[in-house]
Amino acid sequence: MIFPFFSHRWKRVAAVAAAAVVALNGLSVWSQRPQTAPEKAPDGQHRIAGAIHIHSRFSDGGGTIEEIVAAARQANLQYVILTDHNDALPFALAKQYEGYRDGVLVIVGEEVNTSAGHLLVLNMDRPVEQQGANGLPALLDTIAVSGGLSFIAHPDGRRPWTAWSVGPLHGIEVFNADTEWRNDGPLELLNALFWLSWMPQAAMNTLIDRPDSVMARWCALLKDGPVTGIGSVDAHARIPLFGDWAISFPSYAQMFGLIGTRIVLDGPLTGDADADRARLMEALHAGRCYIAVESFERADRFRFEWVCEEDTAGMGAQIVWKTGGRIETTVVSSSPTRLRLFRDGEPVKEIDGATLTFPISLPGLYHAEVYQLRRVFPFVNPTPKLWIVSNPIFIQTTPLQNRGD
Repeated sequence: MIFPFFSHRWKRVAAVAAAAVVALNGLSVWSQRPQTAPEKAPDGQHRIAGAIHIHSRFSDGGGTIEEIVAAARQANLQYVILTDHNDALPFALAKQYEGYRDGVLVIVGEEVNTSAGHLLVLNMDRPVEQQGANGLPALLDTIAVSGGLSFIAHPDGRRPWTAWSVGPLHGIEVFNADTEWRNDGPLELLNALFWLSWMPQAAMNTLIDRPDSVMARWCALLKDGPVTGIGSVDAHARIPLFGDWAISFPSYAQMFGLIGTRIVLDGPLTGDADADRARLMEALHAGRCYIAVESFERADRFRFEWVCEEDTAGMGAQIVWKTGGRIETTVVSSSPTRLRLFRDGEPVKEIDGATLTFPISLPGLYHAEVYQLRRVFPFVNPTPKLWIVSNPIFIQTTPLQNRGD
């Protein structure tokens, strides 16, 4: 009779242990829930929130332009950039929707299939495509000469980029939200799916990590000249299964609330679609923007600047080095933060706090990263979660030329 007793007893112990593991895992997921950004007085900068790299029913997306705009309004976005796959018909159809729609500025670009991978092409009035197997350099030249912008799409995703020495290029998707969840392992995906119904945004946040390999690639490109880093959603609002069957997940609203690119302007959007579109494209080209994992907290109070006496310059600026300059990084958050400053891709200073100041003693390419420190238990060290990535400030002995020029 002793063996049945122990068998029953150990079943209860195993059940309690399993419940404890699930509860601890749930607390870990809950710690990555969205936080409400604190109120702060305006500081003179206008950080325009938006989503880049969106597919509609005009190509392989699951929704209409009206549904995309409605999701953007729900996510409090001010602009969206549509990039249906390159084909003359989808481009022409989408172009009809360009302009302000229910207060959201709709900008139409395209995602172009090339011999080296996929390319986001913005600021063009016509569709483009690569001509022939060796036509990538000519395509990039055509885009640049026409005043367009070319960004490497999902560089380590489903169709990784392979032509790293070919240019001119204007930018790269440092973060791609679609790649972020697709690159995770089966256990991580199952864990996120398990908690999705109870804590949808927190569950999605567990799948976001620092894209180390892409960051390294970006820093390598920056050694040849400015290349703007952006955070894109690559939103389809559908996952194809077989034939015409697909599931409507993740939704546009879920993706729009995940990762974004904050474009920094010296004034608010005016409501003039052509003028505002031109200002946003010029700022993207110049690198006056930063990547934000908005699902942790709305990142509308971040500054990254070079200061020297009375002179100040922000992200994307090219500064000729002189003594007395310093980098100043500040952020406002409801969570504790860790600030890291990098020079030429290598960390040079790290602090836990909201302000980092660093005297510049050497030229280089400086960028900042902000991590939110999420704590599960008071007695356990917090987990740093990457929240913001700045574009660099270039401090050189001689001026640089844009890689895309």
